[in-house]
Amino acid sequence: MNEPIDKLARIARLNLTKEERELFAKQLGSILEAFSILAKAPTKGVEPALHPVALQPVRREDKAKPGLKHEQALANTQHKEEGFFKGPKVK
Repeated sequence: MNEPIDKLARIARLNLTKEERELFAKQLGSILEAFSILAKAPTKGVEPALHPVALQPVRREDKAKPGLKHEQALANTQHKEEGFFKGPKVK
C-alpha cells in the first residue's frame, strides 16, 4: 500500500498493522512537509554554525610526575604472574 513505509518497516524489522502503516505514513508526510518548509529558508550569505558555543583551546603545560613503583602497581591485585598483570587468554 505505502511503499516507503513498508520498506522502512522491513529494514527496521517491524511487523506493522494496516492502521500503523497509515499512521506512520501520515506522520512521515508531516515530517517531510516540515523539512520542505525549512529548505525554503533564506540561507544565502549565512555561515554554517558548526558548534553553538565558540570553543576555546584549553592548554596546559605537561609536567612529569613520578609514577607507581612496580610493586605498588601490583599490590592490590590477585591476578598477577611473574611480576606482571595476568589477564584472560586471547583466542
